[in-house]
Amino acid sequence: MLNTVVTVVDSLLAQAGIKRDHLLGVGVGVAGAVDPARGILRNNPFLAWRDLPLAELLEERLGVPVAIDNDVNTLTNNELWFGRGQGVSNFLVVTVGRGVGLGIVLNGQIYVGSQGGAGELGHTVIDPHGPLCECGKQGCLETYVSDPALWRMAQEAQARGELSATIHTPEDLLAAADAGDPAAQAIYAHAGDLLGTAVANLINILNPQLILVSGEGVRVGNHLFTPMRAAVGRCVMPGLAGDTIIEIDPWEDNGWARGAASLLLRRLFESPLHRDSVAATV
Repeated sequence: MLNTVVTVVDSLLAQAGIKRDHLLGVGVGVAGAVDPARGILRNNPFLAWRDLPLAELLEERLGVPVAIDNDVNTLTNNELWFGRGQGVSNFLVVTVGRGVGLGIVLNGQIYVGSQGGAGELGHTVIDPHGPLCECGKQGCLETYVSDPALWRMAQEAQARGELSATIHTPEDLLAAADAGDPAAQAIYAHAGDLLGTAVANLINILNPQLILVSGEGVRVGNHLFTPMRAAVGRCVMPGLAGDTIIEIDPWEDNGWARGAASLLLRRLFESPLHRDSVAATV
């Protein structure tokens, strides 16, 4: 993986006509719990990596500073600096797709927790006796809402003979729902309801001005988000619902890449006093 990153960096520099000695650094967004201050990937449930000094390993190969953070935090930083979050003091970014993630901006600053692990919305437990999650627990939100969860439920429905069409890929499931298949629509509706309940809980706890829903899962559209909005309306504490705008971001990869690159910008332009105060707490 490290060699692949180096190859990609060299390829991008060549395409842009930029010499390596003009490169200020590299930003990396990676799934899982990340300690950005120490450059350590603490836990990646998809790849089973634990306490990996990712920034240091990449710096040795690239010869430039490397900043790492959780990938949803990098996307959130992109929204904060360049996107819909500009000028918004308190907002959240909820991502759905391969997993379920959360980026948190409070008082204009990204909140990452004491050791960088904040925002693991996908690993909040819905049912302690539910399906086994890749993190090792049972019944996490991710086991009901993520793309692999939807695919698992589609396979189960197909085995019961409930789907009208044969489902070979996640795209087949979406096509079946678009064609009006009740079982396919029910799979998305159940996931949307659970996602909406989780979003409502976030509103009840944090009272944000804005929630942006992003990630590759947004391609499902209203099959997921109509029940999500209904659950939000049902579960938010009376009086708080009108405080939060919920928007669905169009799916595209570039925002994640810009967010990762902005880690270096944040390091360059961040107040030295802020850096010193963070370093003093580590």
